[in-house]
Amino acid sequence: MQPLMYEAAMSGDFDLLMNLCGIHPSDYILNQKTPMGNNVLHIAARHKQASFVEQLIYQQSSGGSLLWQEDYKGHTPLHTAARVGCVDIVRVVIDYLRSSLHGDIEGGRLVDLLRKVNTDKETALHQAVRNGHSSAVKLLVEADPTLCDVSNCDDESPLYLAAAQGFFDIAELILDASPPPSPSSSSSSSKGPKGMTALHAAIYYTPQGHDCLRTIVNKRPNMISEGDDIGWTPLHYAAHFGKV
Repeated sequence: MQPLMYEAAMSGDFDLLMNLCGIHPSDYILNQKTPMGNNVLHIAARHKQASFVEQLIYQQSSGGSLLWQEDYKGHTPLHTAARVGCVDIVRVVIDYLRSSLHGDIEGGRLVDLLRKVNTDKETALHQAVRNGHSSAVKLLVEADPTLCDVSNCDDESPLYLAAAQGFFDIAELILDASPPPSPSSSSSSSKGPKGMTALHAAIYYTPQGHDCLRTIVNKRPNMISEGDDIGWTPLHYAAHFGKV
């Protein structure tokens, strides 16, 4: 990637980018990448340049296609925006795809991008949850609630990640967005490694007396009786770790 192009994306200088496109063919400029596979939108997202991203995808005919390009770890620009918590870019991307679909969320392009996974099989929602960005989580689960059911390569669902890291405001957002399972089945939205659920994680990681446990139990009572791979239920965890 040319240094001036990197500078334009990092600083949000859209005019500089357009000057470069005036000197060289725009496709040649816009499809340049860094050695790590980042394109101009990855760089802009990392530096939270929402206006730059918006102008590029709306004003350049090939700008929108950059949203699907991946870096060397499989991250799209949306993954990057979610990871750094740039809710403005997350909103711009969702609105752009909705407008191109005339509001049809199930038309393909929006859900395809939202459900793209990186090399760890994580969606942009995982990235937002992992880094504690509740506003980005809210936008993503509202755009596609089925993201709550996607587990990464370590069998961690977004809800499990939120509970394990103590992000209980995010856990509640996910609980509200994902439909509850039937009384006779478990929900993939609560899935964790080694057969654990988000309730196992919350008991293990939550301070004594925290309201999060009651919230999870009230919203997902099915988890009370679910055992992990060795048969331990959440009650076993509470007893073993002295969580009175």
